Amino acid sequence: MGGMVAMEILRRAPERVTRVAFIATNAQSDTPEIAALREPNIIAAKSGRLDDAMQSEVNSAWLSPGPYRMDVVSLLSEMAQALGPDVYVRQSRAM
Repeated sequence: MGGMVAMEILRRAPERVTRVAFIATNAQSDTPEIAALREPNIIAAKSGRLDDAMQSEVNSAWLSPGPYRMDVVSLLSEMAQALGPDVYVRQSRAM
């Protein structure tokens, strides 16, 4: 979603941006097939299993090796819990 937000900032206020880097992102909406793959996580989040949804979304193997790898995963989980399942569902649907 970060790439989508960055592109919207560039569209609305290009004079405020001096540099931008896009890494592993896409400005397009999810395809119907990708959106369908999100449904089990959305259902999990709505039914009180936000941690399960986040574990599915954030695989520690996708992160660069290093001593803080699991700290990053924990931080993302804490952020998700603080924001709650409704925010998770809205963000998932927005994509």
